[in-house]
Amino acid sequence: MNPGAPPPPPGYGWAPQQPPMPYGYGGVPMKTSTPRTMGTLSMVFGAIVVCTSIFGALGGQMSFTKMPPGQQAAFERYIAATHTFTVVQALIMLVMAASLFYIGTGQRGYKRWAAGASVKWGVAALAVVVFNIIGAVTYTMPALDTFINEISHGNSPAAGAIGVAMKVGVFMGFAFNLPYPIIMISVFRKPQNVDAMDQPTAIPTATAL
Repeated sequence: MNPGAPPPPPGYGWAPQQPPMPYGYGGVPMKTSTPRTMGTLSMVFGAIVVCTSIFGALGGQMSFTKMPPGQQAAFERYIAATHTFTVVQALIMLVMAASLFYIGTGQRGYKRWAAGASVKWGVAALAVVVFNIIGAVTYTMPALDTFINEISHGNSPAAGAIGVAMKVGVFMGFAFNLPYPIIMISVFRKPQNVDAMDQPTAIPTATAL
């Protein structure tokens, strides 16, 4: 090519590189696979929590926890003191888990209603976590302190350590329930995920939360 020569006419040689079009085969818009992935997770988590919540509502802790003979009476008083809150907590978790499973079916099916329902569920789940923490501080922890004092007669360092470990376990359970509602709210407020709902079927792109 001669220096200073005019550029070749359009269509000569390689065409300028164009940005990729956001369309799949036949001009159908490509949709993100994130709602489908979230739907699978929602259905799995929902099913697991439904089972554990039914178990908790039926008093599974009392059925399967056996204490030494000298501590059984104190343990039964602890269970009685926390029974009402435990059952209410389990029933609330059962409703939330069943709702999550149902919303998960909508997420997997790219249903438009599932986007808004996911955000509302996330907000409600955060409120449930706050409720559980308040209940733990108000009911579970005082009853646990009473139980530890009764079995240790107020002077056993080992029993005190067990009490601390049990309290940490309670709050670790709440911490475990915290991330998924935040993820749900974040994912289903993103325009690309909302816009993918109720769109024609196409080859999904790579998942991008």
